Amino acid sequence: MLRRPSLPLLAVLGAWATAVALVGIHGEFPLNDDWAYGHVVRSLLDGKGFDFLPWTGATLVAQAVYGSLLCAATGFSWETLRWGSMLLSVAGVVAFHALLRGLGTPPRQAAWSAAALAFCPLWFHLAFPFLTDLPFASLAVMATAATAAGIRRDARGHLLVGSLLAAAAFLVRQH
Repeated sequence: MLRRPSLPLLAVLGAWATAVALVGIHGEFPLNDDWAYGHVVRSLLDGKGFDFLPWTGATLVAQAVYGSLLCAATGFSWETLRWGSMLLSVAGVVAFHALLRGLGTPPRQAAWSAAALAFCPLWFHLAFPFLTDLPFASLAVMATAATAAGIRRDARGHLLVGSLLAAAAFLVRQH
């Protein structure tokens, strides 16, 4: 069961959104190495299947599927893929906060911890390009939060969700 976001968490997310707006996500061009991952999305959209470049070493299956689902309605777009990365970044931060709250961390301390993750230079940077690092990390955090909740509540549904999220993380980037 999802809790209503606490005021400290909403403040963290608001500050993060402001920082993202100041940096900006606009531009129809790849950032960093996401040209290789976007290639697979484009090949799926063009009906050519999973056309992995020899350069990519990540599993990339789930990443390509969610990227192509995001772009299905409007066509291939680097900005759309960036929005997908942003959404996964927020989901990871919220899941981290939920994990901490579920473990008994007070709301303010959990919010500060979520802020530390959201504004960690590596996490913040990786929220922009369509790379596999942040989706893997976000899905792993979400899997951990769901699994911990399932263990705590003896809820098989949460354990199933945690397992599916862990599988999705593996299908983005194997480790």
